[in-house]
Amino acid sequence: MIQDANCMKLVLQKVHQGDGCSIFTGRIRVGDLIGNYKIDYYDKFANPRGYQRKPDVKRCISFSNFIKTQFKARIPLVIPTSILASARCRLTKTPAADGVSIVAELPSGEPLYIVDGQHRTEAFKHAVQIHGLGELEDFELPIVIIEGMQLKDEISQFLSINTNMRKVKLDLANQLLINLGPEVPDDKKHAILATKITNLLAEGECPSPWAGKLKPANASRTGAKYWNSVLSFHNSLKPVLTAQSISGLNERKIAEQLGRFWTAVSQLTPEAFSASYSKYLITKNNGFVSLHRVFVPIYALLRYNQEIRDPQVRDYKKVLEKAADTVFNSEYWLRGEEGAADYGGGFGGFSKLADAIIGELKNAGVVF
Repeated sequence: MIQDANCMKLVLQKVHQGDGCSIFTGRIRVGDLIGNYKIDYYDKFANPRGYQRKPDVKRCISFSNFIKTQFKARIPLVIPTSILASARCRLTKTPAADGVSIVAELPSGEPLYIVDGQHRTEAFKHAVQIHGLGELEDFELPIVIIEGMQLKDEISQFLSINTNMRKVKLDLANQLLINLGPEVPDDKKHAILATKITNLLAEGECPSPWAGKLKPANASRTGAKYWNSVLSFHNSLKPVLTAQSISGLNERKIAEQLGRFWTAVSQLTPEAFSASYSKYLITKNNGFVSLHRVFVPIYALLRYNQEIRDPQVRDYKKVLEKAADTVFNSEYWLRGEEGAADYGGGFGGFSKLADAIIGELKNAGVVF
């Protein structure tokens, strides 16, 4: 470690893993790390191009308390796992005195982006700044630095570490896949399409009752009245995305049709979409899964049987209200009452509920 008032200089060694891969390993003072790092958190609104999970504050504080206890008791503190960081800029490199290492200089103002090890980094920062353990600034941590990474490379590395080694929450993984752009694997295309549709509805770009009501990845429930999550809605879209009648529509067209369908549903069941929503199952997975199965034949009926090129809310409502007395009313969706609750949970129960709803529409004269 070489101290410099204007920039960070580290003594590193290159790790050879093939052409085009600039990986360096070495050690870093805690004081240098916590004074010059950044964690690129994903936030749907403030930083949609980020990728990191929000830190588990309890985990950081717990680890910080452990550090303090060990340090105060003079028990050796052993932290063998390397921090993985990205230098998005090019490092200035000069040979070190040992003839093997290099002195790598990070330009002033350029942070190290933490790809893996945010909880360790935050814990040491807490120990130094909150517990007042200034002596820890000279404690050294092993570090691996990848030079010149682009954001998409950091995302890929983050997903690789947290998918293959430690699970990253699926809702965040789906959002990050969008940020990879055209490099997304073919087997993830449906996941991206479902996420884009969900985002269009949740963010209100395509009008629906779900605007602002689906909890985004990494968001806290505190201070917000979310009815459900983007992940639940995303997962319920499979029957829509695999339907032959939907093929050929892009994400916006699908979102528009779903938004109109759900608007018609909400107009027939207004209490279930009010401040009392928690009393009803329609905003839960029961409603998502079953009604997305119902949406498919209704859209096909309107688009192909009735030849309505671009079905509107009124068209969906005209079909649904035929069964207003039986299934498309708020009472049918009350928790613990006869109706939707009779079919129980799980995809098997939701599938039976969808069949029952379609059956009631047929009984009311709807010909699919």
